Amino acid sequence: MIRVGSKESSVFRAHSKFGGGKMTDQGVSSRRELGKAERRRRIVDAAAALVRRTSVDQVSMVEIAERADGSPATLYNLFKTKDAILREVYDEDLAAYQRDVEAAPAANALDRIFVAMDMAADLYRREPIFYRNMAKAGSPTLEMRAAIDEPRAAYWQARVAAAVAEKRLRPAADPGQLGAARAHLVRGAYRE
Repeated sequence: MIRVGSKESSVFRAHSKFGGGKMTDQGVSSRRELGKAERRRRIVDAAAALVRRTSVDQVSMVEIAERADGSPATLYNLFKTKDAILREVYDEDLAAYQRDVEAAPAANALDRIFVAMDMAADLYRREPIFYRNMAKAGSPTLEMRAAIDEPRAAYWQARVAAAVAEKRLRPAADPGQLGAARAHLVRGAYRE
């Protein structure tokens, strides 16, 4: 850790540059927030690594804390529950997937649906444990299931709506039903 006032500290350099004086509460708060964000990042990364290699049911808060070089108390302080950590893991996975799909070449909205499906299938083949864990996550709680399913269904609904808007699918195509059906089909394929 870099101590405030050490010569390596950017806080010390900025403080010295302006002729001394007290550090503001804003500077302390900012460092605290940066530290908190860094701890959150380590926790999410640790949890993601664990659910990529073993059943989510076998991953404990203690194991996540150990892998993140933190304490279980820090996990509970920053996230409250294992489900909250997993939500962050799965939300980040979805965001990365969406960025990759948008960056991939596609001739039109319908083509983008097929690109997205191909990319999803590739991810599922490469990391079956992770996606099976996602399919199982929240089984005991409807809140967790909804937190995982709803953004994914919304994503596919938006893809279908874009294809309808471009007249690549019939206007009668229901984005809600098609998006939800695709999400349920994929989740069902990975349930054990």
